[in-house]
Amino acid sequence: MATLSLTMQAAIFHLSQLKTELERAKNTIEQFTNFPLSVNNGPPADIRQQVEAVNAALDRMADIESDYLTLQNAIDAKNRETGTGHLLNEVSAKRRRLKLLEPLAAVFNAPKANFQAESGVGLVEYGLPGYDDVLKTVTALRAEVNRLSLAIDKSNATTEVTVDLKTVTPLS
Repeated sequence: MATLSLTMQAAIFHLSQLKTELERAKNTIEQFTNFPLSVNNGPPADIRQQVEAVNAALDRMADIESDYLTLQNAIDAKNRETGTGHLLNEVSAKRRRLKLLEPLAAVFNAPKANFQAESGVGLVEYGLPGYDDVLKTVTALRAEVNRLSLAIDKSNATTEVTVDLKTVTPLS
């Protein structure tokens, strides 16, 4: 068990490292999924080493999962403590709305108005009513998302979290 004191940025990066380590442990088990257990209905092969490797990988996965949950809970608690949690929720909501509106602003932009000749009517221009308002909203949302992201990054760079972890992966 190791005690680590990390900035929030480093802790978030460490979560990513733990996900990678979990995948590596799974790959260790996966390499034995098509392992010969016996040949020509003969006696079982000696697979003690492989069983030990699988069991070690299972134990490692349990430790990694424990560390992941410990670190995630510490990050969540620190976000609530520092008030960054509400900023994360706000930026997430604004990004969601921005993701919905950006394609509309891109497709129906003013220079690319869509004109079609309709029989019995003549030349019809198609577009997005209120395009300018949609574009202003998208521009404002981009600015607000950037502002909130910078505030979160600034907080994460200076806020520290201390955790006890079973596995320690290098923070490179």
